Amino acid sequence: MVLVCFKLGAFLVLSILESEKGGHTLASLGGLAKREPFLAATMFIFMMSLAGVPPLSGFVSKLLVIMGIVKVALVDVTVNGNLTFSDIHWVWYLALLMVINSAISVFYYLRVGLVMFFHEPEEGREGPLPAGRSVRMAIVACLLTTLYFGVGAGQLISLCEAAANALVEAW
Repeated sequence: MVLVCFKLGAFLVLSILESEKGGHTLASLGGLAKREPFLAATMFIFMMSLAGVPPLSGFVSKLLVIMGIVKVALVDVTVNGNLTFSDIHWVWYLALLMVINSAISVFYYLRVGLVMFFHEPEEGREGPLPAGRSVRMAIVACLLTTLYFGVGAGQLISLCEAAANALVEAW
């Protein structure tokens, strides 16, 4: 659910752009903030969540994956005894790669944000986008869940832990 909300939101914004035909290019995002400030802001929030920037839900999902990786490595170290630098568990590299990937994606998404907020719209793409009221409502729902699952992550994690414990106890 956490991953679905911001990914779906970004695709919904792009679907409104695509309703103008040819909205699948980076240039079609140019000047989006001038044409539709709300859509530009939501798209930027969705992209930052995709990159894993706190306090958005994408950060929580990436943090939980990295914490799981670290936990696996630490359990392996405690089971197998002492640790030397040459014995670093391979999953530490996976965690490092996730952090590096997030840093690279922030750079890419900031570039897209620059186009949306500071470039001029393509010729023939001035003015507001088609209405699409139901799609815009879905974008608002995705935005609210992206923000809620990021800020209220503690409640979500507690709920998931309770569900997992209930499942384990049932076995």
